[in-house]
Amino acid sequence: MFKSTLRGGICCLAIAAVVLLGCGCGASGTALDQSAPPANVESDQLPGLPPFPAEGGAAPRPDSERTGSLLVEWELRGNDYYTKSDTAMPHNGWRHMEFDPDLGGTAWAVYQFSGFESSDVPQDLTIGVPLSPQRLYVGLPDFERGNWTIREYKNPPASLSVFLPVWQQTVSNEGNMYVAIIAWNGDRAVVDRLKLEVEIIGPAPTDVQATDGDYEDKVIITWEGIEEATGYKIYRDGETEEHLIATVGVFPGYADASCENLRQYTYWVRGLYDSAHGRMSEPDTGFRSNWQNHVIDSDGAVGMYTSAAIVEDRPAVAYYDFVQGDLKYAHAAVGVPESTEDWSVHLVDELGKSGEMASLHVIDGKPAIAYFDNEGGNLKFARALVADPTQTADWQTHTIDTEGWVGEYCSLAAIGPIPVISYFDYTYMNLKFATALGPAPSSAGDWQVHIVDDSTYVGRFTSCTEYSGRPAVTYFDEIETHLKMALATAALPASAADWAIHTVDDQGVVGTYSSLKVIDGRLAVSYHDWSNRFLKFARALVATPAGTEDWEIMVVDDAGSVGLHTSLTDISGFPVISYYDFDGSDLKVAWATDLHPKTTIDWYLRFVDTEGAVGSYTSMIVTNERPAVSYFDSSTTSLKFAWPP
Repeated sequence: MFKSTLRGGICCLAIAAVVLLGCGCGASGTALDQSAPPANVESDQLPGLPPFPAEGGAAPRPDSERTGSLLVEWELRGNDYYTKSDTAMPHNGWRHMEFDPDLGGTAWAVYQFSGFESSDVPQDLTIGVPLSPQRLYVGLPDFERGNWTIREYKNPPASLSVFLPVWQQTVSNEGNMYVAIIAWNGDRAVVDRLKLEVEIIGPAPTDVQATDGDYEDKVIITWEGIEEATGYKIYRDGETEEHLIATVGVFPGYADASCENLRQYTYWVRGLYDSAHGRMSEPDTGFRSNWQNHVIDSDGAVGMYTSAAIVEDRPAVAYYDFVQGDLKYAHAAVGVPESTEDWSVHLVDELGKSGEMASLHVIDGKPAIAYFDNEGGNLKFARALVADPTQTADWQTHTIDTEGWVGEYCSLAAIGPIPVISYFDYTYMNLKFATALGPAPSSAGDWQVHIVDDSTYVGRFTSCTEYSGRPAVTYFDEIETHLKMALATAALPASAADWAIHTVDDQGVVGTYSSLKVIDGRLAVSYHDWSNRFLKFARALVATPAGTEDWEIMVVDDAGSVGLHTSLTDISGFPVISYYDFDGSDLKVAWATDLHPKTTIDWYLRFVDTEGAVGSYTSMIVTNERPAVSYFDSSTTSLKFAWPP
């Protein structure tokens, strides 16, 4: 925008036109004294000057100790004007500007060179004048003083080199430089182009991309190449020379093989221009990912309904032996087990067909398991009598609820030292909840049982967790086909009145295979979208969610039929989900690259095990600050364990 002179009104933007007349010869010019006060632009000598650009002032002067300088040429054609007088006429066919001033009047056009960076310095300006007047006037802005400096060029050549004064700040703080070309007093002129040579710091590489777990042994960094660059420098986790990890040639790519497994790094790239540096790129993060797996138990058809936890600082897994109908327990001897030999396995409950829907949790320092008795249709509970059980005798087992066919989809949590369990009542098709009356229940009489949601066909796929000292439960509503949540209003709820129920996601048939956790202080849940066969994730936006509007919901993986048997945890606040890919019969992991992911692009997806039909009944834990997954291999009917070393 331009603003005309208002003497005494907008004095900071007033115009001072200083005109050189009759000095020198040829194409030379000399500026008049710029210390003089602003003159009337409608002077008798050169009336009708263009208004001065109304921008915020001068750009900061570039650092005198510049490195990486590179000369580039910016060009405007004669008809690429910014603003002009009525007596300047663009010719779009020939792309020039014709200046046809009246006698005693002016014809002018102003051109804008935009996009200056703070370190760019204009060096040389050349104006093409195929039809040369006797006198041509060129104005350059002085943004420090707020006026034009106008020079007269007598009999200018066809290629007019314009003097750019070093002391004058011709670039505005908005990154623009303007050139005013003025013809006067009936003296016609034609201008066909303006060429500005600018000294710049070498441009920054663009589109820097670092791979997110795509490789087991390296991170690949790529970027858009720069034609003028003679090489590149790559920096990791910092922009100073001490963070330099490599200097490479002109090929725009580098493989960082010195990175640690699963550690997220930040990368920058800058160009080299001979021996000088260009600008630094925008950063991107990346990491390498190498998952290993092994069999825990292959004795029979074992490994369905796995549930993992950390017991005595080591991974432990509760699971079902389908052939024998038994509940089993495996405990690692080390924090990161690497083979079958690192595990000890024993029976917990071999009465009837007990062990489906196993849910393992450490309560009051000892492992405990809620599970389903498929022979009697009952909810059962196993409590270890010692911190590190090694045999069946180390467990006390009992039935909690026998009223009807109850106990499927059970999920065990703890409120302090008190065990609590959410589960499905198949007889009445509703969601139920059991609260122990003390930290060490040993019979059905040690539990208080009540209905949470008595709507018809609700309560499958429950997931229970402790949140702010009270239980929270997600589950599937088969009639509404929605994911729902029950949030207790008391630490130990005793009836339906102690719960607040709301819908989390109502977009289609959603909510099967839910896994509920507290991540970064907020409730979060992974689940399956049956309508679209997607994996989804929802994070509460408020401390006490009460409706769908209180949740941020996103698709995590939409590649085929995915998102069954989800299990959610976090690594340093970053959500991580293990799940089953039904199309490929594979185990997959989704790892958020943002603490608060919002869209699919905020997740890194990786196949963890693709050998055979693997990956159902996943259960994820964190051991030694790494995610680890127990899961079922249906090809070999065995229990497996995967982890990134």
